[in-house]
This record gives sequence, structure tokens and C-alpha cells, in this order.
Amino acid sequence: MAEKFVYEFNVFSLNPFAGVLLRDGQPTQLRAKPFELLLVLLENCGQALSKQELINRVWSGSTVTDANFHVNLDTVRKALGETGRNPRFILRTSGGYRFVGDVRKITVKVSHPDVGKQKIHEGIPSRHLIHIIAACLIYAALYSEAVLLEVAYDFNRYSPRVWKMCAIALGWVMITSLVGLAVNQRVSLKQSAVRLCISLAVFVVGAGLLFAFLTSFLPTLPITQASFQTYSAQAAYLKDTAYFLVLAFLFLILPFHFVVTMEHEIKRPQDRSSAQATAHDAVSMLPRGIIYPRFWALALLLLLFGVISLAMTAHLLDNLNAGPHTNLFVQLVYLRGILFFGLGIECLAWYRRILNEIKPDALVYRRKWLRD
Repeated sequence: MAEKFVYEFNVFSLNPFAGVLLRDGQPTQLRAKPFELLLVLLENCGQALSKQELINRVWSGSTVTDANFHVNLDTVRKALGETGRNPRFILRTSGGYRFVGDVRKITVKVSHPDVGKQKIHEGIPSRHLIHIIAACLIYAALYSEAVLLEVAYDFNRYSPRVWKMCAIALGWVMITSLVGLAVNQRVSLKQSAVRLCISLAVFVVGAGLLFAFLTSFLPTLPITQASFQTYSAQAAYLKDTAYFLVLAFLFLILPFHFVVTMEHEIKRPQDRSSAQATAHDAVSMLPRGIIYPRFWALALLLLLFGVISLAMTAHLLDNLNAGPHTNLFVQLVYLRGILFFGLGIECLAWYRRILNEIKPDALVYRRKWLRD
């Protein structure tokens, strides 16, 4: 059993390790930095703390402007139902800022979840399994379809082997992408940046080995015929691979890495900063080294990719030379677009749903943990 403290004053109750401020028993929205600022004031109730002391404790010595400090202080005051001109709890004195009032420090005994429950998410989590399989399958299909696309203009010549190469590409990329995400999940969760780099490396190496294998099949001469100079089949496939890797990193690897790291942080109730980051603002105080890909930024990026893709596709199709398999090539170009943006949309839909689940999951878990 471990002892932790809850601070009660007036109609408020602040739970530091759960990251919750209650007013008349109802949660009050308070972002991470204002929450820490209030906690420091409560921990030093009756004692005047200078602005610099508060900055050092809350922002760990980081450079903070007066405007930023007062914005956070005003946020705390608003949550407590006061203003700087009419303070109820936080008084500004010649010595700094002092919390006044009857503050009760309540001891709460809690039991930590057993070791078996703490070992969560050591493999691919079942709640993400459908997304992982669907995303990896679409991603692998891009590589497989690209093999057929780059030889489509001379399909009769390459048809005896192309289906075998497509099957190999599909299976290989499916396996390596699953391994890449599993590695992201299994490597020490404390090494966030290392996990991300290893996961990305698995994707890159897997794509590189596939390209090296396909060089024995893809010709070094241009196959697609157009009014402008086209790439050789090998160069075109390498270009496709670069596009696919960028897509996978931005929409598959990076969001998955963020989600599994934050889910791990949510399950660590002993970590006060993580509790605040997830219970009040899941991304306002992120674990060191983690990148938070904003949903709206990814959505805008996918839209930008779409505009560029439409322009490039229109240019290509307008300049194609007629051939016996032109129709097949055009259909494959459209199919590649569907797969490319289908992967982005699938990943964004999953990511949006999981982001909406992170905050309530954190609150539910901590309430259960307090009852245990």
C-alpha cells in the first residue's frame, strides 16, 4: 500500500496523482501547467512564493515570459472562481503569491495494480489489431500493385513472372510492416525516440531489400510510353517506394508510435506529470522525446498530397502514347491513387477515434485505481 495526498479546500478537491480538480464533486477543466501551478501553491499553503520561484518549480527553469505566467495564473484563478482584483484564495503580496484558506491534506492509501496488469501492450494491442492489419495490407498492396504498374505497357512480355513478383512484394511488405509496428510496441517504452527510429528502419530496410530483389525483374529501360521522357521501370519503382515510405511514416508509423506511448503513460498512475497530460490535456505535457502528430495537420497534409497527385496524374494521362495496354495502365494508375489515399484515410479515421478515447480512458483507469 502506498500513501498519497489529496488537497481539499472550500468546495474544491485536487488529486495530484490523478490529475483531477473537482468542484462540488464535478471535474473542472484545467490544463497541465495551470494545474501544476495550483498544486505548487497548495503544497506551500500560507507561504509566499515569488514569481521566479513558481516558474522554476512549474516550468523547471525554462524561460517564461510575464505574459505567459499571468495567462496561466489567470486560468487558475478562473477555475477557482476568482480574479486578480477580487482574490479568494491566491493573494499577491510583497513577497510573491500566497495561497490562503483552510487547506486539508488528506492521506489516501492506494494499492498499485499487480505486475501482471502493469505489463500491458507488450505486443500488438488487440484494440488496434483491425487497424494494423488493414493498414499494413493496404500498404503492402501499394508495393505489389506498383510492380504491375511499371511493366503494364509491355504486359505481354512480363506477364509470365509479374504475378509471382506481385505476390512476393505483397507478402514481404505485409510481414515487414507488421514487424515494424510490433518492434515499436516491444522495445523499452522508456526509449521513445529509439523505438520510433527502429520501427522506421524496419520499414526502410524492408522496402530496400524488396527493391534490390526486384531489380532482377524490372528493366533498366523505360516501359511506359509518353510524349515526355519517362523513368526506367527500376527508377519509377524506386520513386514509388520513396512516396510509399513517406506516407507510411506520416500516417501509419508516427500516429501509432504516439498512441502506444501515450497509452503506456496513461497506465502509470505514479507519474504525476503523465496523469495531468492525459487526464486534462492528453498532449499538453508529453513524455520527453515523443512527437505529437496533430490530426488536423495530417488531414491538411493528406489533402495537399491529393491536390499534387491529381495534377501529376492529369499531366501523365494527358501525355500518354496509345498502346495495346494503355487502358490497363490507366486503371492501375487510378488503383494506386485509391490505395494511396485509402491508407491515409484509414489511418486518420483510426487516429481520430483513438485520440478521442485517450482522455476518458485515463480518467476511468485512475478512478478504478483509486478504488482498488
